[in-house]
Amino acid sequence: LIKVNSEIPYAYLEVPYEIQEKHSEEAIDAAQNYLKHTLMWGLRETQFTMTLREPKPGFTKGSLRGNKVPIDLTLIAKEFSGGGGHPHAAGFKINEPLAKASRLVHQKIKELYPNFLLEG
Repeated sequence: LIKVNSEIPYAYLEVPYEIQEKHSEEAIDAAQNYLKHTLMWGLRETQFTMTLREPKPGFTKGSLRGNKVPIDLTLIAKEFSGGGGHPHAAGFKINEPLAKASRLVHQKIKELYPNFLLEG
């Protein structure tokens, strides 16, 4: 299910283990690309997208993709294990189930916003 945050302009997709195990990696990647290309570019107010997926129980991987706005998504990713990347494309890992990881990430985004937006 793709959702758009009402407070901070980003869209996100969460893929629990039960869905992840039934679909190929390519199908999950296609959903992520749809999120990035269709929603982010179609919704002008959406500044970035996030995909959280649980490839195995109790372990969550996150992917952040930026829009055209000046943004540094590594500031979010670096808050978590293995986090890093590029300003418009970053990723991270969390050793928690998807539900808990989701709460942690959304809270961190709320804490950091708008600090990861750069002067244009």
